[in-house]
Amino acid sequence: MGMNLFVHAIRLVLNNLQAALRISALLYFVPAIVAYALLSGADPSTPPSPLAILVSIIAFIGSLAIAVAWHRFILLDEQPADWLPAFDGRRLLSYFGYSVLLGVIALVIMIAVGLVLGIFAMLGGVILFVLTSFVTVFVVLVIGFRLALILPASSVDKRLGLGEAWSATSGATGDIVVLALLCAGGSVVLGLVSLMLIGPLSPLGILWDAAAGWPGLMVGLSILTTLYGHYFEGRPISD
Repeated sequence: MGMNLFVHAIRLVLNNLQAALRISALLYFVPAIVAYALLSGADPSTPPSPLAILVSIIAFIGSLAIAVAWHRFILLDEQPADWLPAFDGRRLLSYFGYSVLLGVIALVIMIAVGLVLGIFAMLGGVILFVLTSFVTVFVVLVIGFRLALILPASSVDKRLGLGEAWSATSGATGDIVVLALLCAGGSVVLGLVSLMLIGPLSPLGILWDAAAGWPGLMVGLSILTTLYGHYFEGRPISD
């Protein structure tokens, strides 16, 4: 089922590509292009300019608007009216608040697991350190996926607590483990391409990160939508 969840999320994007572009293209790619123009030829050691900071803020708010609009499109069939998603400040603040909550939980889990496994890592050298680091991140991903149902729920004006999200995914840990492995593997592959072949601080690296980041963003949002739709609303997942 973990593989089916992953494939289903990809299909949501591919089968609704026009809607995905209408919801996200301007808010995602325009800030990326501006960032490319600002960073091309800039000294990486210098602090970012006020304009670069402003662009980053706009991009962050845009990502919240994309997330809310995409969840609502998939779950409620709310069609995008134009090339900008509907802007609802209340929903964006709610989504942001729940994201911060999940971020704090993830940080606490990472520190707790990292401290426990770090004792063994110090005794086993570099290889064991890498393995324990991977296990730490993996645990955060699995727990995060189980709790992250609160994000799409907030976008459709549903009050879903952490306990309810955890209960809804009870018995699905194995599926979510497979899903987390697939997501982590895809992220590593994309990151290695940027790091080894292009260089993340180069102009081409910035363009690559933007181009690779868009499908990563949309599939990631679709995974959260799929988890909510399947485990909370009981929607079927095709093989």
